[in-house]
Amino acid sequence: MSSCTRINNVGATIEALRPRIYPIRAVMKANIAHLLAIGVDAIGINATTGKEMTPFSQGAGIQASVVVRLEHR
Repeated sequence: MSSCTRINNVGATIEALRPRIYPIRAVMKANIAHLLAIGVDAIGINATTGKEMTPFSQGAGIQASVVVRLEHR
């Protein structure tokens, strides 16, 4: 990333049966903010169990999708 570009925000969606994300979401956001040197308010984390419609929602793993928005200064 060039010195003229910075991370504006991060959005993550996690699909998993376990672990439950909501109880640890604040810690996850704090860790990601620290690693990326951005504010916690610039990070969004959503989670779903998928209602057992995919292997991830049946406990076979965890699927994560992340979007990072960059801003040119």
